[in-house]
Amino acid sequence: MEINKLIKYVFCLIFIMMQLSCFSQLQLGNKLNSKNIVQKQKILISPSQIQDGYIIENNNVIYSVCVNYNDEIYFISTEDPNFKHQELHVGSLFKEIKNVKIKQKINGWGYVIENDSDWKYVFRTSIIKNSSRITFFFKYDPKLKTDSIEKTEIRVRF
Repeated sequence: MEINKLIKYVFCLIFIMMQLSCFSQLQLGNKLNSKNIVQKQKILISPSQIQDGYIIENNNVIYSVCVNYNDEIYFISTEDPNFKHQELHVGSLFKEIKNVKIKQKINGWGYVIENDSDWKYVFRTSIIKNSSRITFFFKYDPKLKTDSIEKTEIRVRF
């Protein structure tokens, strides 16, 4: 009987650890953990804007991120097939996205799709169809980028 309790305990621990790993996805505004940096690189954050950033690995997923002067993340993107969000991944079909709110065509990228999520889905295609596949995911908060720059400039002036 003690073995059964031990097995149940181990399974409970594994379940809890799996649940916690879901919450360890990168978030905008979080500080960049330098231990996750793979390399420094120029990052395309829009079809016409390149920023200094980093390629990082977090929970076996490769991301591109940009940080502000306080090392807070303001841009995240991934093309990694290991990334999963709301049961979607790179290669998921357009028809699998629930609650589509905005379909916006951006020259140079294709279609950017928004729903209830904070992640945006990009389809590199000239026409969006139910059979179109997600090319990459991204999050961007320009306020995090500009707020920190303004705060830094104010500190320098005084």
